[in-house]
Amino acid sequence: MSNESQTRIESVVEAGANILVGFPLNYAANLAILPFWWDASNPYSSAFIVGLWFTVVSLLRQFLLRRYFNEKRFSRELTDRFMTWWRGVTT
Repeated sequence: MSNESQTRIESVVEAGANILVGFPLNYAANLAILPFWWDASNPYSSAFIVGLWFTVVSLLRQFLLRRYFNEKRFSRELTDRFMTWWRGVTT
């Protein structure tokens, strides 16, 4: 395990990946969770249970992405690709 910390650009790339993965995942979670766990007659307990489900989804997503990005080989390669693309867009 490496003690190197991420560069700022690597952190930005990871945060962007989290958003790109998170939105469609959370949309699917809405479709999967709400019909089964939402009870309009008991909104407080329903909101609590739905909130727990979304917390679990978010925790798993973030954990898996962090594990993925902590592999410096991938992170450095992705950062290099992103910077090459960014320079092409901004010049």
